[in-house]
Amino acid sequence: MQFEDLNVSVAGKNLAARAAGSGTPIVLFHSLLADQSSFDRIVQPLAATHQVVVLSLPGFGDSDPVGSDLPGIADHIAAGIGKMGLKQKPILLGNGYGGFIALMTAIRQPGIASRLVLADCGACFSEPGRAAFRGMSAAAKEKGLGAIADVAMRRLFAPEFQQQNAPLVEERKKRFLAVDPATDYLQQYSRYTPHCTLGAQFATSMAKYRFQRLMSPPRGRTLVEKTPINALRIGFLDAIAPGSRFVHIVRDGIHVSRSIEQIAAASRGVAFRPPLNNWWGVGNVKWTALAQEGAAAGYYASEVSRLTTDAERGAYEWLVSLREVDRWRARLGTRLIELRLDDLIDDPRETLASVITAAGLTLADEKWLDQAVRKVQPMKNNYDPGLILPGQMCADFNEWQEHYRFAGRASALEDSAVPGAGALLDGRGGV
Repeated sequence: MQFEDLNVSVAGKNLAARAAGSGTPIVLFHSLLADQSSFDRIVQPLAATHQVVVLSLPGFGDSDPVGSDLPGIADHIAAGIGKMGLKQKPILLGNGYGGFIALMTAIRQPGIASRLVLADCGACFSEPGRAAFRGMSAAAKEKGLGAIADVAMRRLFAPEFQQQNAPLVEERKKRFLAVDPATDYLQQYSRYTPHCTLGAQFATSMAKYRFQRLMSPPRGRTLVEKTPINALRIGFLDAIAPGSRFVHIVRDGIHVSRSIEQIAAASRGVAFRPPLNNWWGVGNVKWTALAQEGAAAGYYASEVSRLTTDAERGAYEWLVSLREVDRWRARLGTRLIELRLDDLIDDPRETLASVITAAGLTLADEKWLDQAVRKVQPMKNNYDPGLILPGQMCADFNEWQEHYRFAGRASALEDSAVPGAGALLDGRGGV
């Protein structure tokens, strides 16, 4: 089932919603300790018989905050619903805090709803209840959401329900502790403008606390996390986890561009979300961020707009990743461990052993290395030399290929002059 965005502007403030189905409209108001995804398990059954509209309440998701005054929030939502073009008066269904907002909306706008459904909601918000949330807010500001996650789950779910539905509660807890929206470069979870390149300025106290809470390994263990985008986020990662070591596995740029082309050829459906391209995210949001941030950083600013195919854009991501790693090379020193994927495949035992040594790790059991070696597989043959890039980008691409002893070369666009090679890699050592 396809869902559509319903974004309306009220006094210059965005109110975001998702809609699907047809029939009597029903507008869903989520709780304070959740977001619109808390309705994911019921929206499709409801949409079989109703036009379902799931709000992101002000300050959540893509909806702009409008203050904390409940009457003001209710009036804002009422005005937004009025702009959504619903053909009938909707049913308003609110859960928890969303119930308070739905109730306030119906009280202040008596003709807005055909029915009112309130779940876990009282007639007013008591002072002890307000005090509890003020305490949670203070703790979250000081220590991050991880400090209140368990309390939040207890407020959302009764103990008996938690025991009987542990996977669901864990899912909601992970959602509550969702990644910083700035790092969600595919927009899998949020609708905020994401970033591909992240520097130390994004390593906020909350981000550091979240990392320590969720990612810190047990004593005596080493956390290994692999994501290709990490090459563009060394400043952020080095600030959020000081002293970390970085293993840079370099793959043939032709192979990379063609692999990205294949991955980007498909999209997948996500509940109550627009289609998600497997490489570029919702609405190609990753490419938009990469192109803008790369150009702003001086990476082929005059040429990036000429890239139109997924292979060309994949080559750009490969180039920017290599140049970002190289920018950090001197600062990281021995904390940067670099190897070619070809060497890992050709001699996995020797290559893995060298990485373990360089990372300062101890191989406690030789069987682990044996198992790891058996898991190394040859690359799929997707080598297509027909990669065409603008002039400067083409020259740098081919220079990196030669530097890392990869065979393939790109060709320059016919109307692009190819500058003389050699400037980019002057003074750099080998792999």
